[in-house]
Amino acid sequence: MSAIPNSDDPKDEEQQPFDSVILPDELSLGGTIEPTPQPESAIYNLQSTMPLQRGIASAAFILIMGNILSRVMGLVREQVVAGLYGVGGTTDALTIASNVSTITYDLLISGIVSAALVPVFSEYAAAEKREELWRVASSVLSIATVGLGVVVGILMMFACPLTGLLASRFNANQLDFTAGLVLIVLPGVIFLGVSAVLMSMLYALQRFAFPAFAPVILNLTVVALGWLLYRNDNPFGIVLGMSIGALLMVALQWFGLRDMKLRFRLDWRHPGVRKIGRLYLPVALGLLVTEVGLFIDRNLASGTGAGGLSAMRFATTLVQFALGLVAAAISLAVLPSISRSAAAGDLAGYKRTLGSALRLVIALILPASAALAFIGVPIIQVVFQHGAFSDAAKWRTALALLCYAVGTPFAAIDQMLLFAFYARQNTRTPVLIGIGSVVAYLVFAFTLVGPLSFAGLALADSAKQTFHAVVSFVLLGAAIAGLRGLGLGVTTLKAGLAALLAGVVGFAVWLAVGDLFGVSLLGRIMVLLFSGGAFTIAYLGAAVLLRLSELAMLWRMVARKLVPRWN
Repeated sequence: MSAIPNSDDPKDEEQQPFDSVILPDELSLGGTIEPTPQPESAIYNLQSTMPLQRGIASAAFILIMGNILSRVMGLVREQVVAGLYGVGGTTDALTIASNVSTITYDLLISGIVSAALVPVFSEYAAAEKREELWRVASSVLSIATVGLGVVVGILMMFACPLTGLLASRFNANQLDFTAGLVLIVLPGVIFLGVSAVLMSMLYALQRFAFPAFAPVILNLTVVALGWLLYRNDNPFGIVLGMSIGALLMVALQWFGLRDMKLRFRLDWRHPGVRKIGRLYLPVALGLLVTEVGLFIDRNLASGTGAGGLSAMRFATTLVQFALGLVAAAISLAVLPSISRSAAAGDLAGYKRTLGSALRLVIALILPASAALAFIGVPIIQVVFQHGAFSDAAKWRTALALLCYAVGTPFAAIDQMLLFAFYARQNTRTPVLIGIGSVVAYLVFAFTLVGPLSFAGLALADSAKQTFHAVVSFVLLGAAIAGLRGLGLGVTTLKAGLAALLAGVVGFAVWLAVGDLFGVSLLGRIMVLLFSGGAFTIAYLGAAVLLRLSELAMLWRMVARKLVPRWN
């Protein structure tokens, strides 16, 4: 799903999985799970230098709240799309248009935020270096604006052939319609790029509120214009909302930097600008390979019949929601410690903290994945089945969700492993693994799309997530003298058994009460409450019986963050 930036793949979005900051996931409306590193990976290193733990906790709380609100509004956005246009050709066209924006943004600006902008800007963030920060930032912002403007202008001139590359199996009328949407959504990439640079400056200055809540403004705009400018079989309001929402993000973050002294300057020779280029080069090469894979994926998906892309998109939305909440919350809590340990050469502390984080991810993502697989239908009914979203659309989306759920645990674990590499200032290894995972995806995709249609592509994405996580685990273990002895196997066994039991219980309750409350929205909510409640009780009960200590650890973490301490 990878899934404008929200790639619709639980990747991309539509990918690319963290949506707490505006990156491919926030806008992407697509279909492959692409956990792309977010600016938080750089923030953690920043936070690790804060003198007071209270400052870290405060920043983490702001980012978590922004992430949750952004995720919720992203879900509302997809509800609007589902209710207005359902699963069919219109949503397929919208998905491709969004992917064009996502791919452009990913290649030109996305990865540079966490890999280069925040680290370099941070070097100039001290008060005595603030004037130099404005000079570096002015050059980067000017270069980004001019570069993005030129590239977007060229892409708009070739919107039709570009659309054909992504959706060659659309008929002529649908290709023309999709190209028209591309023309509306592409200008938003310029604003997204400017927003990313401003966001990086805010993070470097430790001003977290503005970038944390900027994606909420974006999604609010998409929802509002989607409703107000609704046209039958033409998502004009949705794509216009993407561009205007990106502009509003720029305005919000510019306000957060109202004390800045920015000027138009194209200083390519400045040491800070040159360092940004050096840091970003390997990431850009890896992204190029990834986006080539996405082009092929979109082409294959466009040939799965009307509604295939749409079903993948909506399934990806649910997977991304789960991945973002689990991975973002845990990473915010533990990555500062990983960064400190890596910087200090404390390998034992690094492995100890990483082990705790991985166990917690496993304890949370396994039941989340089981819920998507076993009670995905009632979830889909409550979240998406409104207006134009039919019963047939429900079952197509449920099938895609089931296939994506297979790889969701690996995607979540892989996020933590990815940050573990970055904490050691190793960006090359993740890039190489990513290239290998794209190759693995394409092998499975070409093999499975024929007999299984869009479900085969979803399974291929799960295979890619599995490959990436397994290889990352092996190579990280080799780099730090092994990951054994961290209790990962025991936690996986306990959480897996508890999640399986909960899934069976939840599924059984759904079958028992599915027809008792009618087909109204209230009735569907009641069915989800019963099946979801039974699932939750079963998991927690089994976790207690199996002595799954990670849940107790999570409770202690939450209590430390939220419960006031009176001295």
